Amino acid sequence: MDKTETQMMKGVAILLMIFLHLFNQSHNVDLCRNYVYIDGIPLVHILSRAANPVAFFLILGGFGLYKVYEKGDEHRWKRLIKLMIHHWVVLAIFVTLGHFINPIAYPGSWKQILSNVTGYENTYNGEMWFLLPYVILSACSPWIFKILSKFHAITIIITTLFIYLCTSYCISRYGMSFFVS
Repeated sequence: MDKTETQMMKGVAILLMIFLHLFNQSHNVDLCRNYVYIDGIPLVHILSRAANPVAFFLILGGFGLYKVYEKGDEHRWKRLIKLMIHHWVVLAIFVTLGHFINPIAYPGSWKQILSNVTGYENTYNGEMWFLLPYVILSACSPWIFKILSKFHAITIIITTLFIYLCTSYCISRYGMSFFVS
């Protein structure tokens, strides 16, 4: 897969993300005129559950990281610092506006400020939930690729599929609080 195909796949993932956020909540679906229902549930609401843009971005991001790793990644830390700087700019704008709208909630305690600045928590901006896992995976990617290169691809695929199915089952039964505890 080349860079153009990767960009097209990112476009598909963005469209899936838009579709998911438009139709994953019943009150949003009720604003539309629905013609196809399955067991009383609008088809677009059911299809939104199948839209998983995060998986697309994870696969594409991992593929990109691997391609950079193959070439000899010399700028990993610069990219991560640049990402964090962008995060801090967005956070500063977000908190400043939040302070004018709700001065009691923003900026909050020093612990809350520090945890949001580092990306450990995302209480200011919930949409930044992916930042810390991405930074950790990007920082550790050379070691991860080095370890994974010692195994066959089918072993890695089966293992990750097993982990995926186990975590999906746990989330479906116990919710996200299962992993927090």
